[in-house]
Parts: sequence; C-alpha cells; structure tokens
Amino acid sequence: MHNLAGAFAGVITAHLMFGLPLLSPSTHARSGGAQLFSEFVATFGLLAVIWGCARHRPSSVAYAVGAYITAAYWFTASTSFANPAVALARSMTNTFSGIRPADVAGFVVVQLAGAFAATLVFQRLIPALRDAPEELLVEHDQGLVSAADLAVDSDQTPGEAVDPRTLSSAGKSWRSGS
Repeated sequence: MHNLAGAFAGVITAHLMFGLPLLSPSTHARSGGAQLFSEFVATFGLLAVIWGCARHRPSSVAYAVGAYITAAYWFTASTSFANPAVALARSMTNTFSGIRPADVAGFVVVQLAGAFAATLVFQRLIPALRDAPEELLVEHDQGLVSAADLAVDSDQTPGEAVDPRTLSSAGKSWRSGS
C-alpha cells in the first residue's frame, strides 16, 4: 500500500512542478506483444539486479535499482514500469511516460510473470546462505581447513560445529589472505 501511495505521490508532485492537473488519465497506448514482452524483460532485469546486489553487496541495492530503472527507461520499449504500483500511478499521467488505464492489467500480469520467472531463476543461481552446505572449507595458512575445525571465538574449541555465517576472526584471515 505504501508503494502505491508513493507512486501516486510522485505523479502528483511531477504534475505540480509542471503545472499540470494533479491527476489526468493517460491516453498513451501501451499494448501488444512487444510492449508486454518488454515489460517482462524490464521486471525480470530489475529482480536480477536486486537479487545480485542483495546477495553480494546489499548496501548497493538502492543505487543499483535507481541506475537500472533509469537505463531500462531508455532500453525497453515499455519504458520500464517494472512495478504494478508504478503502472497504476502512471495511468494517471497523460504524458509520454503514461499508460492508458485499459493497458495496465496486461502490464501487471507480465510484471508478475517476470518477477516469478526471476525468482525461480535466481533462487537456483544465487542460493541463500541458509542453504549453504553444513561443512564449509576455507583457505587458511595451513591449506584448506574445515570451518568446523577453526576456533572462531574464545568459547569455541577446534572440532566444535560452526555456523558458516558467524565466521568472524577466522573469516578475516582467510578472506584477506593473511
């Protein structure tokens, strides 16, 4: 609901800045196979950016999403709505970025399909850390060593089970190569 409110607030803000009516239903046609496929690609790509950044550099997600949406606006035929709330809100702007209210349903369907496809693909390609193997081998000054054999805290002893997500001092040494 917040997403929808934010999208409509954006439309109203833009209209105020340009002296347009607060809301005006769009007459910009966005229908047909090319537009719908383009929106599928835009949504799939957005989720690819989010999954990849969230897994490898979570602090960059917001910047990467902004950069992707800016680029996708130009490289997709649909101008990359990639979000049902955005599609609904953009149906209330009769500018180039708008979409006829009658075309919104098709966009929402392919956005959901793109999100579903991306989720299936990236759950397989980028498994969550919770799905990591129980035994994790790490490079250490003694060669490859089982994470379970590394003493992580003063409370742990070699051979004690170690959750790979909690490798702190041991993780620093093998990641930095020192």
